Amino acid sequence: MKRYLLAIALLGSSYSYAAGPYDGIWAMFPYGYLTISERDNILIVVTLVTDEEDGKWSAYQGGRNGNFARLQTIYGNAQVIVDTSFDSLTTAKATIVSCEPNPGYICLFPPGTVLNASKVW
Repeated sequence: MKRYLLAIALLGSSYSYAAGPYDGIWAMFPYGYLTISERDNILIVVTLVTDEEDGKWSAYQGGRNGNFARLQTIYGNAQVIVDTSFDSLTTAKATIVSCEPNPGYICLFPPGTVLNASKVW
């Protein structure tokens, strides 16, 4: 019983520390997951692509203005620019603007690709 109460307390308190309305874990079915953290209208997004055998992760940063953010790679196998629009607090669309792969890598998604995301946590 104590474990359940602790879990409920931790889950409830996590929202009080969230800096941005879109903070949390999001799913991009069937490709993988991403986490969003925001501070002072700057988003940090970490993606994990799970549809590949070894999985791949990358990190992006960018400013948010209202429900729109332009993100750029800060770590990954390609230099990517992504325009993200949040349709609600639990749904978003990410449009690949550009992708330049690092030597020996390919872009997983070509420019113009639209990926849908749903908040799961």
